Amino acid sequence: MTSIAPGTSSLRERILEEAIETVQKHGVESVTMRSLAEKLGYSPAAIYLHFQSKRELLQDLANEGFDRLADAVAPSLGLPDPIEAMVEGGKCYIDFGLANPELYRLMFQSTAIRAFNPNDLVRRSRVWDLFRETHARGIASGKLREGDPDICNMVGWSLLHGFVQLALSGRNPSPVMGEGHSQVEMREELIDAWIRAFKP
Repeated sequence: MTSIAPGTSSLRERILEEAIETVQKHGVESVTMRSLAEKLGYSPAAIYLHFQSKRELLQDLANEGFDRLADAVAPSLGLPDPIEAMVEGGKCYIDFGLANPELYRLMFQSTAIRAFNPNDLVRRSRVWDLFRETHARGIASGKLREGDPDICNMVGWSLLHGFVQLALSGRNPSPVMGEGHSQVEMREELIDAWIRAFKP
């Protein structure tokens, strides 16, 4: 899967491009079918030809977010050394979430999406699969201790996702971040602890 290419002629893809830009700048609540139609120079009816509802549009936006996240972590997770791959992949995951806060919130916590279309599972699970394969490589090489790759992957994902959510929430209960400790420093410590927890 690849992200939407700039300058595409497909109206559907132009709608998605405009909607993602709106989400990134103003949040999910600012996306309306009418405002998108006005920005693109079409009638609302033209938008509804491609998306039956705002919810369907937002589901597609979330899927596009998962595509972009996968594209962001894939090069690092493809590094030959599985430990280095996990470290760099973890950094890319966190950096993506922090750089795309509104899109990340749409992907994981927006109440505007109650259920994803099962047909989109492949797009949504690509990031999971990349991290799982990397952890499995680490186990097979002996650089990581034996364990169920799915469970290990869930632990790692929870750490990365939890860090992003806490950073974006502005409600981090710990005073550590922001008092002489940057997000980058905290990110490094988190990933180091994650890797050490699974070493033999």
